[in-house]
Formats: sequence, C-alpha cells, structure tokens
Amino acid sequence: MDSPADGERFLSEVLSKLSQSIAEGARWKQEIAALRRERDEHEAQARVFVEHAATLMGTRPAEEKTPKSPCILVNKLLSDELGVVKTDVKTLQDQSDLLRLEIDAVRKENVERTAEIKSRDNSIQSLRRQLDEAQRLLRMAEISNEMLGKASDDMVGSIKKLEEEKAALQEENQKLKEDSRLLRTKEEKRALFQSTLENLQTSVRKLPQTHFGSTLAGSAENADRKLSPRRSAPVISKEPSEDPVSFADLGETYNQPVYVPSIPKTRRAKFDSFPSVVIDDDCNNSAMFSRKFLAEHIGGSCQPLVVRITNSHKEIARRLNINSFLCPNLDLNPWCPIIPGDHGYMFVGLGTEKNIFEIPETHQLFVGLEGPKRQKLFRYMGVYKVSRSDPLPIQEWNALTNHVRILHHFCHTHIQAGTQVKDGYASLTKTRTSDSRDTEAIRADYDNGKLQVPCVLLQCIDYSDELARSLSQRVKVTKVLSPTKRPREDDEQVPSRKRRLSSNPGVING
Repeated sequence: MDSPADGERFLSEVLSKLSQSIAEGARWKQEIAALRRERDEHEAQARVFVEHAATLMGTRPAEEKTPKSPCILVNKLLSDELGVVKTDVKTLQDQSDLLRLEIDAVRKENVERTAEIKSRDNSIQSLRRQLDEAQRLLRMAEISNEMLGKASDDMVGSIKKLEEEKAALQEENQKLKEDSRLLRTKEEKRALFQSTLENLQTSVRKLPQTHFGSTLAGSAENADRKLSPRRSAPVISKEPSEDPVSFADLGETYNQPVYVPSIPKTRRAKFDSFPSVVIDDDCNNSAMFSRKFLAEHIGGSCQPLVVRITNSHKEIARRLNINSFLCPNLDLNPWCPIIPGDHGYMFVGLGTEKNIFEIPETHQLFVGLEGPKRQKLFRYMGVYKVSRSDPLPIQEWNALTNHVRILHHFCHTHIQAGTQVKDGYASLTKTRTSDSRDTEAIRADYDNGKLQVPCVLLQCIDYSDELARSLSQRVKVTKVLSPTKRPREDDEQVPSRKRRLSSNPGVING
C-alpha cells in the first residue's frame, strides 16, 4: 500500500468480509439450532411412536408381533434422518471451524494492517513536523534575506563611500609622491646636505681634536640623491662610537656618485595596493647582525638563502615561534628593501632554486650588505610574503647599472659598498647552473635577452617589534661582556673599522 487511504480502504474491505462471515456464521448457527430442534421433535415423536407401538404390541397377540411393524419402519426412517442430520451438523461444525480459522487470520492481518497504518500515521506526523520546521526556517530565511538585502544595500553604500575616499586618498597620495619625487633645486639640496653636516658637527663637538675636512664640506654639490617618500636623511646617534671612522672616508663616499638602484615603475605599481606596515619608533631597527650572530640567537645555519630551523630553535625562535628566515644580499639583489617595512624584489631562482617560491611563503627577512673586512652584515626588515614574479625582460636588465655604489645609511655606522651587479650575477649563474662557458659569454646572453634574471616579490606584511628588540638587546649584552676589546671578525652589530685618518680627521658617532 502506497498511502494511508489505501490502508483504510483495505481495512474496510476486510471488516466488511468479516461482518459477512459473522452474519453467515450466525445464520448457520440458527439453521443448526433449527435442525437440532427438529431432531429433538423427531426424537420425541419417535419415542411417542415407539411407546404407542409398544402399547399396541403389548395388547396384540404374540403372533402379531413381527418385525414388519410400522413402528419399526418409522423408527428406521427416523434413525436414517437423524444420521443425515448428524452428518449435516458435522459438516456445519467443520465449516464453522474453517470460518473461525479464517476469522482469526483476518484478525491477525487486521492487527498487522493497523500497526502499519499507525506507523504510517507516525511518519506522516513526522513529515508534517518537518514541513512545519522547514516552513518556519523558510520564513526566518526570508526575514534574514530581507535583512541581508538591507545590510547589503548599506554595505554597497559604504563601499561606494570607501571607494570614493580611497580614490581621494590615492589621488592625494599620488600628489604627495609626485611632490616628493620632484627634483630639488641645488639650493634645496645644499640646504639639506648642510643640515646633515650640522648634525654631524653637533655629534662630535665634545670630542678632542675633531673638525670637518674640506672634502666633506665641499661635497654639498654632489648630494644629489633620490629619496623615497618614506626615506629620510641618515639619523646620526649623539652617543660616541667605540671605534673611529674617518670623515675623509665618509666625504669620499659622498663625493662619489651615490646611486640607489631604482625599481621600475611597472613593478613599483604593485606596491600601491599593498597595505602599509606601521613600525614602532622605539624599536632599534637600525641594528645590523652577522649570520653567525643570527644562527647563535635564532637558530639554523649560516649558509643558505632560506634558513629553515628544524631542531636548532634558540630561545628567541621558540618564544616568537620563528621557524625560518630569509637572508638575501643587497650586492646581487639591488631591489631588496633597505628600510624596514618597504617592499621590494630579489633575483633568486637559479639552478636548484628554479621552482622556489612558486607557492608563496612567509619568512622573517634580513637584508645583507658587505661591510668592512668583507663581512656580511644583515638588517632586520620585517615579516615578508615571498612569491614568484615575472623574470626581468631585457629592458629592465639593461636599465640596471653594472657598477653600483651604495651609501648604506640604515645603520648608525655608514658602510660603503661597491658591487658589479651584472658581472656578479653572470658569475653566480655560472656557479649555480654549472655552465661550462666563461662569465663573459653568460653576461652576453643576459645582455641580448637569451637569459632572463628570475625575480621574486618581497611584500612586507608585518614587523616583529619583539624580534628587533630581542636581537638588539643581545647585541648590547655582547658589548657589555667585552667592553675593552671588540671581536676581530664577529661584532654582531657593526664590526671594528679602523681607518687611517685624513689630513683633517674626524669621528662619526655610531
């Protein structure tokens, strides 16, 4: 049965048949009772006939008492009729038993049908409850949809307002960038550089026998340096340095054309969509460290570009949950950020590093520059999302200046570095790819576009103030433990730099 209506119809049919069977049984019982009454009447009449026959036979002579008496015949007929009646009664009893069995079967089936109907009723009630719940949820969904529609309209309005504000901010930001990128006049450049010189003079006034050399004073004409909107003039500490650095060397640095490699506009355009990272001014983010210092205080080894810390976590790494950090060198990666929080690029992807960063990764970033005694010193830049970018086309390769001199002003001690970017990268290609050709041939392939420099995007997403403070504090502890003698090769912030003083010696404070 497919529905409760079919069950009810079937049950009514069964009940109808049962009623007919009961009525027929009652009729059979009545007929049996009538036959029994008729049998009793016949037996009574037979007894009367027998008694009457006995009376008659008792009054007649003995010779007349013969078996052919009419009473005997009547009795025989009655006996035969009684036998027939008994047979009919037995037949009726058998039929009654069969009918009773059939009634029992019908009752059993009726019980089963009733249970099935009850089960279906329960299912129907459950479905009705589910339907009611679904209708209730539908009403709630309609109400929620209506509320969401209103919220969506409000959100669309807010988004439009935010887009308008964003457009206005972008326009203002663009104006600020354009204003900041305008070429300064010679007078402005002279004033800016003169201000820097005054800061230097203030920092060394208390030191005996110190004055500015003519080479530094005459270098104002060559202070033409591009400054990014977020970059300011070098900040010189007022505390005296442990080691003297000659002003003649610093003046020589300023007298040379100082060139910080510029990232192409098409690549810088990506930076505009990146959120800015706010860095606490209280952090000593100008400190610089050697690879050995980083390995001793964070963990990992001193050699690879990507240092993955597995079982060598130091206290700082465990406390700050640092599992890796990145250490590119600025000499062959001139597009690396040189100010914490800035974005940039690095030229990574030769040989076994061909597929590195195809899947973006997140690392702490330390950018390194070769300092005195050819020791690499690294500055903490922040937490960076590192992902593969398009390789350099020939136009960008040709735009790179091969000989780059960088005034590394993001530490308290100025470090001068010169590097042959293109020749160095050609040599690195020969080493990493096991190319049998000489460096000049590889350089020629880069120059004509047969080879392209792989490029990786460095997007700053965070800055760990705690990491910067912890490393700086460790540097200070190292200095306190060795106040009279500085390490020969591994000063964790700025290695010892002793230079021959010029005719007009001076001291720059670190």
